[in-house]
Amino acid sequence: MSACVCKQCGHKKSKTLDVRLRNDPISHVWRRRQCENCGHRFTTYEIEATPDELLGFVIAERNVDEVAEAEMRSIP
Repeated sequence: MSACVCKQCGHKKSKTLDVRLRNDPISHVWRRRQCENCGHRFTTYEIEATPDELLGFVIAERNVDEVAEAEMRSIP
């Protein structure tokens, strides 16, 4: 497994804050991580699948602030 490099500062070490097993639509492990150097938070997805199974999926990166703002708007 390759190291998760922080896109903010390039540091190679992060700590895992949350882990979830998902099955929608492909089984994968979702991990919320935080850079040990700058504190930037990011999400990684670990997928065991063949390239054919992954066709049609797009991997997108979202800004943590945008995600938090969207979650705040969804709270009644």
